[in-house]
Amino acid sequence: MTDDGRIRVLQVVASLNRGGIETWLAQTTQHISHERFALDVLVLSEKEGAYEKEILAQGCRVFRSSGASRPWRIPADFARVVREHGPYDIVHTHGYFFAGLVLYRAYNAGIRGRIAHSRNAHDVGKKAMLAWAPWRWLMRYCVNRYATHILAISEASAVYLLGPRLLKDPRYQILTTAIDLAPFGMTQNRDAMRSSLSIPEHSTVIGHVGNFSWLKNYDLLVDIAQALCERRDDVHFFLVGDGERRESIEKRVNALGISQHFTFAGFRSDVPALLNGAMDIFLMPSRFEGLGRVVVEAQAAGRPCVISSAIPPLADVIPQLINRVSLDEPVSAWVETLEQVIEEPETVTQKEALDIMQQSQFEIRQNVSSLENIYERAIAVQETTAE
Repeated sequence: MTDDGRIRVLQVVASLNRGGIETWLAQTTQHISHERFALDVLVLSEKEGAYEKEILAQGCRVFRSSGASRPWRIPADFARVVREHGPYDIVHTHGYFFAGLVLYRAYNAGIRGRIAHSRNAHDVGKKAMLAWAPWRWLMRYCVNRYATHILAISEASAVYLLGPRLLKDPRYQILTTAIDLAPFGMTQNRDAMRSSLSIPEHSTVIGHVGNFSWLKNYDLLVDIAQALCERRDDVHFFLVGDGERRESIEKRVNALGISQHFTFAGFRSDVPALLNGAMDIFLMPSRFEGLGRVVVEAQAAGRPCVISSAIPPLADVIPQLINRVSLDEPVSAWVETLEQVIEEPETVTQKEALDIMQQSQFEIRQNVSSLENIYERAIAVQETTAE
């Protein structure tokens, strides 16, 4: 502990760019009790991330490693941070790609609270699975060997990490992602917002938020858009995010002659406002998700969601807003579901949706309270062991 009695926690993440893990961590640093906990962050990137200034503003320290591009540097960089800025009571890792190395070094450093937090449910692509199979095996072995607590954002992400046996492991607990609901309660001028975004007037806006990566299944999204645009001219697709596949997806949209039905908005920091003010329906045909944080956000905004059946059912907070379609179904099934949602009136108001979300495990304050209890139990185990 610090000299003032606070529990010292070192968070280890791949980056501080906009994403589910990073957004959760930034919001957690805002809501956690700084009287009881002192949080630092080791980021495995040499570049400043979008959330770094927000985290620093909460009194947290941010340290760097080149581990994202040079994973063999992670053990030495971790040891340096602990030596120069420790000691730490707890190390909390996010992501299995590096978790095993960190937890192994934390064990050697005598840090008794060692937490692995699983946030994914699948590997990205068959080639990646084959190429990284030995490394993946090593990381999972080290997590199983050296973690004192194993958290997961869903049952699917738990099974992905260590298999079904983890569900009966006493170290295992669900700690899902969570969102700050305050921005979802702010009233938006939908006409003004859509005008500022150059969205055609009177369009039904089908939105999506996510990195342009293989797992988000943008090829299927474009197939759905093409088929829907052939049937009706009043739809517009509003895509928030960036990534390696954005350029190729934009080129495909242009080649299909449907670019007038698309807005590529890039990275945005105002996702709650966009969900509230710009979108009518949320579409997410992901190949897989650890949870699908943005599906929860869309429900907080009262938006009906058309999502793939590969998204864990834990994300279904408001069943009336959820419409699942199997990835085995043809494009026509997605189009028919979207048309049904377009034609049917909303069954849940935005205020009702927000009230429901306030009582759920996805509300950030409840989530942070659970996290604080986990940290305090980890320290209690340490003290009992020491005695």
